[in-house]
Amino acid sequence: MDYDIIEYPRVHAGLCHLRGQRLTEIAEQHGISFAHVKPGFIGQMVDTILDHITSFDDLKTLLSPADFDIIGQKLSVGDRATWNRPYLDYEHAVFVDMTRKSYRVVQHPLRESTRNASHTDLWLELASLKVWSKLEVAQKTKTAKLLAKSLGENFAFTDLVGEHQLMRFKHTALKLHFIAIPGGKYSMGLSDDEKKELTRLAKKHGNEEAKFFARDIAETARPMHEVKFPPFLCAQAPITNSQAKKFTKTAEMLEGNHNIYWYGAKVVLKLTEQSDTRLLTESEWEYIARAGGMRAWLNGEEDPQAYANRVLSAEPLEDEHPFGVCGLGWGTWVEDSWHLGYKNAPADGSAWEPRDVPNVVRGGGFLSFPWQTGGEEFMLHTAYREQIKDKQFPVLLACDLPKRKR
Repeated sequence: MDYDIIEYPRVHAGLCHLRGQRLTEIAEQHGISFAHVKPGFIGQMVDTILDHITSFDDLKTLLSPADFDIIGQKLSVGDRATWNRPYLDYEHAVFVDMTRKSYRVVQHPLRESTRNASHTDLWLELASLKVWSKLEVAQKTKTAKLLAKSLGENFAFTDLVGEHQLMRFKHTALKLHFIAIPGGKYSMGLSDDEKKELTRLAKKHGNEEAKFFARDIAETARPMHEVKFPPFLCAQAPITNSQAKKFTKTAEMLEGNHNIYWYGAKVVLKLTEQSDTRLLTESEWEYIARAGGMRAWLNGEEDPQAYANRVLSAEPLEDEHPFGVCGLGWGTWVEDSWHLGYKNAPADGSAWEPRDVPNVVRGGGFLSFPWQTGGEEFMLHTAYREQIKDKQFPVLLACDLPKRKR
């Protein structure tokens, strides 16, 4: 069962007072893996342990009397006799009560995906990148004008962008540019060769953080599998500060970074509803990041440090991506819910069991720049994915193709 964990001070802070060695012992005794935990990150170790708890009795099974004594003394709530239900109240809930000193497990319900691919087979010119690339400029321009007409009065064709001369449109109401991404198929996830490369790079860096990232990607981005999907529209760049003024009702965000606005998970779907758009699916994001399957890193063949320095020191949202899409290094919310790996993942490009509150972010190498150890550059790998519980990230909006007008 998939849960999002809402952290409350009593239980989480209490467990953080146990030493890392003791938390490791607890995890090993009960078959809990710390594979995704960065070395020395006590809070993440506690998160992982609490992810396996659904009742107060579960906690009593995990902890020893001595553990309860330490926690009680550190939090000034007395010895283990006082550590009872008022302090450790676990219950399934669909709301957050900030007045309680408890730790609640909230399961966000599944929802229907907003993706609608019913008309995409009408746009044969966008059946694949190969088909589109064979068209003459005049044919591409003619298709672009017809697509703009079919999209409606809010869309206007502007030009052809990127290495593949993809169609770019301006949404006049949202003040956003969208790029038409051809459909097709590619291999999603970490390949055997890419896994070997990550292992080699981790050894080269020679630190625990690099090893963690290599291990994390290898576990969460496999097995590699083929995905076939229809064409769609993707925003050219994440929503910026100036564009975010169009969505003032969703103002629960951090201040913009590099002119990019950051949205909390609970307001992302409100944003898409207001703008008549949707989030990218994981497979759509990775297809763009891989430039149709032509590269494994967002930086391509460029040195990661040089790439990050160049992009972050340039004008906001300038990026030399083959598809013309910018800002992938900042990370973005996607529609799929979190799964540990790709076993039984959809093969048609659709979102995998989306929920009312998104919890998966793709990309994100720029978030921790300048990098301290070098291991952070692994976040520029196109297979990197992360489960997020309560943070803010940029948004790349997407749209489905409309019915073709004559």
